[in-house]
Formats: sequence, C-alpha cells, structure tokens
Amino acid sequence: MMHILCYGILEEPCFRDSYYRKLEKELAGGRTHFVETCGLPISTYFSALKLLWLLENVDAVKVAVKSGDALFGTIDTWLIWNLTGGSNGGLHVTDVSNASRTMLMNIKTLDWDKPTLETLGIPIEILPKIVSNSEIIGDIAKGWPIAGVPIAGCLGDQHAAMVGQACRKGEAKSTYGTGAFILLNTGEEAIQSTHGLLSTLAYKLKLQQTML
Repeated sequence: MMHILCYGILEEPCFRDSYYRKLEKELAGGRTHFVETCGLPISTYFSALKLLWLLENVDAVKVAVKSGDALFGTIDTWLIWNLTGGSNGGLHVTDVSNASRTMLMNIKTLDWDKPTLETLGIPIEILPKIVSNSEIIGDIAKGWPIAGVPIAGCLGDQHAAMVGQACRKGEAKSTYGTGAFILLNTGEEAIQSTHGLLSTLAYKLKLQQTML
C-alpha cells in the first residue's frame, strides 16, 4: 500500500542555506552550473533541492528508497497516479512542462539528465516517466464517476496559459494569477539568456516542442 512519505515543503532556510550555498560554492559555474542542460539556476524554488533534502533528512524516505518503494513526482504526477488507480496500478508519470521545472530534466533531450542526477545523488528509479503534453497517457480507473475516460493531455499552469492565449514564436505574454509571469516563446530552440532569465519547455505537442 502506497502512502505519502512527506508533506510538501517550501523555501525553508533549514535546507536553503545548507544545500543552495554548498552547491553554489562547490560546482563549476556556481549558481549557473545546471543552466546549459536544465535551463535553470540552482535554487530552492525548484524541486531538485527539496528532493535532495528529503532524501537526506527524512527517515521514511530513506527507508522507502532503499526498499525500492519510493516514488517522486510533481503535482500532475500525484493527480494522474490517483486517477489511474493509485496503489492498484496507477501510472507514475509527469509531463515535459512540469518535469522541466524540477531542475532535473535535460531541455535538449527531454529526459532526466543523468549527470545532474549523479551530481546531486538522486536515484533515477524514483522519478516518473516523462510524457508529452498531447498523448493518451492512460484511462481513469474504476471507482471514479468518469471511469474509462482517457487522460489525453497534461500541462503546467503557465504553459497552459501560453497555449490558451495562442502565444506564438516571437511573442510574449503575461498572466496574472497567484503571481505575475512574463513568458517569451522562442520556438523550437532554447535561447540561453546571459541576464538571468530562465529557459524551460513550454509544451510538446506530438512531434513538435516549443521553448520559452
């Protein structure tokens, strides 16, 4: 029977100083060490350092990883896993847009970046399969009112807003919600910023991928 090993954590100083500062000092390039491959600077805002803290400080997580029972994912992972059966065969997946915000996905290969995982000491076995934003992922499991309905898409919030607002290559948009975010569509090529801007995957529809 699967169960939650730890509740969500935010940018708490307890691990921000001990992990963020340590990596910044030890890795070549400091804060920008993973930018070329993952598109993101070292920051406790993203999933990687939070997961690293869990792996080293939460006993239940350590035990589950050792026994092969630990599963990690973003919010879409949790939702899809439950909708497709949970502990009774639920699918352990995440989409490329959410995966690209973990600081663990290679934005060129659209897969988990093994050198990054090795550097941080994160086992790839606990990570979900990365899927596109437009494909049949699986069906809603029995027990739900809409059992049998296929899950045919999954997309992060700001990424979905970009699609919904028809923001095309060369265009920028700003969406106001819990925060205000300005996104620029750069097409199929990731353009590396030299001024601290982030590179991430906007969406992948079938064979086409779009960066921002």
